[in-house]
Amino acid sequence: MWFLLLVILTVFVFEYINGFHDAANAIATVVSTRVLLPRAAVLLAAAFNLVGALSGEAVAKTVGAGLVDTAYVTSLTILAAMLAGIALGELDRASAHDLVKVDAVFRPDPSSRGVYDRLYDEFTKLYKSQKDMFHRLNRPPRRKRPG
Repeated sequence: MWFLLLVILTVFVFEYINGFHDAANAIATVVSTRVLLPRAAVLLAAAFNLVGALSGEAVAKTVGAGLVDTAYVTSLTILAAMLAGIALGELDRASAHDLVKVDAVFRPDPSSRGVYDRLYDEFTKLYKSQKDMFHRLNRPPRRKRPG
């Protein structure tokens, strides 16, 4: 009985940690592009994650069909898989924070400055040649006046 509770607790811990990665991936795009405010994005993600979790196991059955022989799945197997998932998630998080230095990522190497300058010049030329089209696409539609 205690072992089963340990397995269930481990599954919850894994889901909690895995949720950080999923939420960051799902929310970052809509917040960075200013489609949604951060609070709205988090609330929508939480609501739809809950709906998805409660909507059934059809997706899990489809994905797992023929992939795993359920005769070999035990509580120990599940515990080992969850612990491996937690370790991989923590390794991923730790390596992302420790290996990537943000200030170094955004500063170009001085030896490749010419490449950046050429790319900037090409982008500027392309933008200037297409500027009217960009402005037409981004202009709000005209409303018809009632009359």
